Amino acid sequence: MKTLFVALFCLLSTAAFAGDELRQEMDLAEAYRATNVQQKTFDLASSNMIEAEKRYLADLFAITDLAVIERVGTQTSLRTHDKVADNYRIIMARVDALAAPARLVTVHQQLRNAIALEREYLDGLRRGLRFDAQSQPVQSVHNTLLWVYGELQRLYPQEGTGVREAFYAHLCALDFI
Repeated sequence: MKTLFVALFCLLSTAAFAGDELRQEMDLAEAYRATNVQQKTFDLASSNMIEAEKRYLADLFAITDLAVIERVGTQTSLRTHDKVADNYRIIMARVDALAAPARLVTVHQQLRNAIALEREYLDGLRRGLRFDAQSQPVQSVHNTLLWVYGELQRLYPQEGTGVREAFYAHLCALDFI
């Protein structure tokens, strides 16, 4: 009976996560080219921060890359009237699954808020709203991403140029403007 219960649990768990596969229409290099931001990888080996913070930021920036692809892909599909999958539920679940080190909890929360607001704004565009760079949601996303960048600069002044450029590239590519 116990074996049957374990097998049933595994089957149900697999089925529950089967729909959690990202289906993005473009790759990361394409998305970065569309943003006119030079893609920079967060290089753990060149960072001076503690290991837990390095790993967390590497994971977080991998997720922001997915959000960049999603934003650019959605905006492109709206211009071309093509259908595109909405992967934000999966992206947000991945953000929520990350455990931020104590020093980065506020950075995590603010970045999560920016991605969630970006999603809401894109949903409005899907419903027929027109893009407006001066709108409150776009400016709010922009200002939040600027805050996150400034906070990372403040928290990690000892980091080299490559790491600091990676902070900038990931957050700038995520920005609408």
